[in-house]
Amino acid sequence: MWAFRGTIAAGVPLLCLPALGFGLASHFVAIGALNTSMVDVGGSYRSRLNGMVFNSVVSPLALVLGSQAREPWWLATAMMFLIAVGSGLARASGPGGIPLGLMVGVAFLIGTNIPTDLPQTLESAVLYSLGGLWTILVALVFWRMRPFKRLEQEVAIVWESTASLIAAMRAVEVSSTSVVRRRRRERMLAKSHQALREAVERARGTLGMVRAELSGPGRQLPNS
Repeated sequence: MWAFRGTIAAGVPLLCLPALGFGLASHFVAIGALNTSMVDVGGSYRSRLNGMVFNSVVSPLALVLGSQAREPWWLATAMMFLIAVGSGLARASGPGGIPLGLMVGVAFLIGTNIPTDLPQTLESAVLYSLGGLWTILVALVFWRMRPFKRLEQEVAIVWESTASLIAAMRAVEVSSTSVVRRRRRERMLAKSHQALREAVERARGTLGMVRAELSGPGRQLPNS
């Protein structure tokens, strides 16, 4: 699924934008989309999204920096050295730091090979960023269709629903002088109880699906 998602993110701009007359622009959008998808190496939703957003913002800036710093040559070399050191230190932030630092360095190198005209460079950086945002959109759609660690999420929802039910029960036990407020709390209690039952059923169904995927199709012999 990760490979299929990356193919869609990088392939759609290359196929659609040239047909609309944006041949050169499609290259920068596709590069931004591909590099952003490479940053998504797994983990929690938040860390994966933060990595992709960071790449969509920092890599275009590195591209602009590379375009403007390539003359004289020693300045571009010094900047590349600093980026390489920062990329090596980025691995301390986790598995996502390694490809993130690598993609920033790649964006800098791409910037050293595009025209130094500032408006054109900024346009290339914006296209790169649009490619990253397109990849994030594709990832959000796929995460919705095929959730990551679905069983853990369903179990977490059960615990959250249980906590909400306990809070509603405590609210009902508190004495109140208003009959309307007490009826309202009783309705909240019933709603929390129903939400907990639905969460348990969803978690049970998800557990059955996970067990079926792990065990695979089997055959049961009839009783003699």
